[in-house]
This record gives sequence, structure tokens and C-alpha cells, in this order.
Amino acid sequence: MRLAEPRWWAVAAVWAGTLVAVVVIALAVPGSAVWAGLTLAGAVSVVVGIVVQLAVGEQDGFVERLVATACGAFVLVLVAALVRLLVPA
Repeated sequence: MRLAEPRWWAVAAVWAGTLVAVVVIALAVPGSAVWAGLTLAGAVSVVVGIVVQLAVGEQDGFVERLVATACGAFVLVLVAALVRLLVPA
């Protein structure tokens, strides 16, 4: 992965958006509703990743970028969920 290539900027943009979303959800949503919020954030980030990759319009490496987007978003949601589980608000 080379962030110097514009087609990878879309992957980083989705990761950044997912990071902002999970931090806000983990800090602002009280009680057990946080789990629904994190699940929704993960699902929305995958859909946004697909839309962004389609908007890029580059065929070469499409699946690789899509997998990187989804896996990165999953890791961010997983880390936020584990932190919230271990450090209750």
C-alpha cells in the first residue's frame, strides 16, 4: 500500500472517518447502546468504503483496496469495542 498514490487516499479517508466515528460513539453513547452504535459504525464504514472505491474509478487493485478498507475499519471498531469493554464509561 502506497499512500503516495491517490487511489489509496480513499482508503485512508475511510479509516479516518471510521476512527472519528468510533471514538465519538465510544465516548458519547451511554450503557449498552454503545454496542449497537459501534456495529452501525462498522457497517456504515464498509458501505462508505465501497462507494468511495467505486467513485475512485480505478480498476487495478479494486478488490485489494476494498479489502484494506473493510479490514482497517473492522480493526478500528474492534479496538474501540475492546477499550470500551475493558474501561467502562
